[in-house]
Amino acid sequence: MSSIAGTSAAGSAGAGAARIRLDLGAMSPGEIITLQRQLAARVDALKAEIEAQHHPRFIERVGLDCLMALPVVTAESLGLSVSRKYPECVVTPEMLGGESVVRGLDGINRPFVAIKVNLLDSTTRERVAQVVEVVFKRYPYTGDGANGLYHGDNYVTALTNRGDDGKQYLSGLYSAGSMSNKQLASVGKLLSGEIVEHQFDSRFVMQKA
Repeated sequence: MSSIAGTSAAGSAGAGAARIRLDLGAMSPGEIITLQRQLAARVDALKAEIEAQHHPRFIERVGLDCLMALPVVTAESLGLSVSRKYPECVVTPEMLGGESVVRGLDGINRPFVAIKVNLLDSTTRERVAQVVEVVFKRYPYTGDGANGLYHGDNYVTALTNRGDDGKQYLSGLYSAGSMSNKQLASVGKLLSGEIVEHQFDSRFVMQKA
């Protein structure tokens, strides 16, 4: 029997979406064609959403397909509904639940990607702590951070992250200004499961949890 799992037509890949399983073998050719068109429309809508929120430089280095596949969460669920110019260190690993990576919009429409990261000893590769690296557009994508404007490709992180051990750790991706191409490429590498160097603390390397 051929089957496909997915979400309801009204849902998305985000939290709370209703999951369904379709029996393709029991569907008529017409039903399969209709489903194909609905899925294609959903993919096009996701693509348009990502391209509106994120700058092409970010998409190129992180990966469009990767971004489209991420679960979407609310700002409230990560404590990001009240946002200042720079993201504060408020997101902790338990807030992501069973997910390793999520995306969303904060309280002022800054798109973010939150990555649950294991800090590993750079020599032994033993796990030291777990943190969440949150990569933001510095400004709202509906305002000064819109694509085509000066700050459209300006991405930042928090200066420090809260570990699951209660300690504070320097962000391994932090940039005093806009994140460099190398730093954005490191985001893509993290999402693909690679081990990435910590840019400010040689004791650690990072890997997606």
